[in-house]
Amino acid sequence: DALHGVELEAGVSVGEFVNTGSITSFDPDASAVYLAGTVTGDFRNSGLIDSAGTGVYILGTVGGDFINEATGVITTDSSEYLVGFGLVVDTGASIGGDLINHGLIYGAEGGVFLRTITPLGGDFVNYGSIIGDPNDFSYGVVFLAGVDGNFYNSGEIIGGYGGVLSLGGLAGDVVNS
Repeated sequence: DALHGVELEAGVSVGEFVNTGSITSFDPDASAVYLAGTVTGDFRNSGLIDSAGTGVYILGTVGGDFINEATGVITTDSSEYLVGFGLVVDTGASIGGDLINHGLIYGAEGGVFLRTITPLGGDFVNYGSIIGDPNDFSYGVVFLAGVDGNFYNSGEIIGGYGGVLSLGGLAGDVVNS
């Protein structure tokens, strides 16, 4: 089995997920945070989430917002395809509210990968840095299903191949300032 830093198994439900410290996984086949269960409220990070695999891997549900605060760092050095992302929301998983980044989300393959078939329930908001390795075939953000709200960026979104790749729709506005 993979050695995740924190694992919320399928069928397990918690109110909120809050990290103010450090969560690390040294296993390249694991995630620092592996969320297969349900967070009924917000997922909030103001600490360090660091992995040799994926930083945060969501296979379950976050009912509220996903918030990476200004002091929050979500990172991985893996360059493996579909592994080397700071944040992955996988097929069938969902975030019911907004995805808000004030800090740093970094992955060698990409910063954020919304691989899910369920659109992000709220707005995508970036005030910080979302970075895929500029020297690799990477994107800062990849959307497969899209966003039910708006896309706001006043930070930086960087990738070696491009900043944002959206294969899904966007219900609201795109504002880049």
